[in-house]
Amino acid sequence: MKGKRFLGGLTAACMLFSCLPFFPAAAAGKDNWKEEAADMRQSISIHNEAETELTEVPVLVEVDASQISSQDSMSFYTEEGTDELAYEVESWDPAGTGTVWVKVPSLAAGADTVIWGYYNGEADQDGGRQVWDASYALVEHFADLDFSQDSTGRASGTVTGTLSKGEDQMGGAAVFNGSQKITYGALLSGEAEFTISAVINSDAPGSWVGLAGRDKNGGVKDGDAYFLGINGGSGKFIGRMYNSSKKSFEVSAPFSQGSHLLTLSYDGAKLDIYLDGALAQSTEAEAGSVLASPATDFVLGAYSDAELLNGFSGLYDELQISGQSTGAELEAFRYSNYFGDAVTVNPAETKDGKIVFTVSAPADGAGWRPETWYILAMSVRKLSFPTRWEEEKLWLPVQCRRATMRSQSRSTRWAARP
Repeated sequence: MKGKRFLGGLTAACMLFSCLPFFPAAAAGKDNWKEEAADMRQSISIHNEAETELTEVPVLVEVDASQISSQDSMSFYTEEGTDELAYEVESWDPAGTGTVWVKVPSLAAGADTVIWGYYNGEADQDGGRQVWDASYALVEHFADLDFSQDSTGRASGTVTGTLSKGEDQMGGAAVFNGSQKITYGALLSGEAEFTISAVINSDAPGSWVGLAGRDKNGGVKDGDAYFLGINGGSGKFIGRMYNSSKKSFEVSAPFSQGSHLLTLSYDGAKLDIYLDGALAQSTEAEAGSVLASPATDFVLGAYSDAELLNGFSGLYDELQISGQSTGAELEAFRYSNYFGDAVTVNPAETKDGKIVFTVSAPADGAGWRPETWYILAMSVRKLSFPTRWEEEKLWLPVQCRRATMRSQSRSTRWAARP
């Protein structure tokens, strides 16, 4: 995941410092500290651009795992601290980044919603599957290549061929080269609504490619239900569904290489395809349901035939299948969450009110200086400690100790005060 704003991180894979400001901070205090056993917490701001409130949203968040004793020592709460939030750890690098999905009950329209992460406590939540409610039929993050059970706990896949691990826009990815597929059961059969959403980075195809679906190659076959793929000849992403009357409906979006969020959704009346958070095409579809048939398996990375046909070549970052439809507001948020700056992870704070930053080492050849260094905060929100502004820039004095981690932030940089 790139573009998430850490107000305390810098360039990936560099030597960093973990720093504490040495002036008093009035941010935390024990009065509103939710997890007594936790020694650190941080606020996480989630921005929803839409004019509509979004509810029960799994939000992708990156945290500094080097500051957290273990992934089991975390807990997340609403801003008021009244509700504990379910979360799932997608991946965890103890010396770098933890990738976490947090289920947020409400994202206010056109505003920031704040949640709190508490770390190094005794929380023992097994809430990963609670992030993905019963409407989800399949969720794969591809952080590892174990498909024996997906994140919902309700689906398992069988791999044909040998997949390898890669990394793309959202982190861990599965590398396909046209000779692999993953077969599941007959997911989504008879639903009145559905959504299939994939984050992919496809090579340029020369012909048809199956990304995800229950659809055999070569016209309408018994058991065909829905299809998400690529028509290399026309240069388009293709979405298709077959209803209970065996009528087919199709939508498309322009194909291009690179990482994309691609979503196909049916709401019982129309079929929509979204590309990178924007509606690309919508078509009226005869009212009904997805064709109900156990005859055809859901296959990821190819068509649903027994033999491997029209295999996908590229990177698979994320796949989510739901028995509910989506909308323009949610897709815009998801794209901003996965690829943009919807989430701001603010500086962590300790129980005694100190602010915990992570800043980069001096540039090559700059050497080490024994005097005080300063953080130049380029984008700061909701500061609650004593500060002083100079020329619209905020300089924070810090004392540093050496540590090693990885980060992907672009919003803060270190500098010596002029």
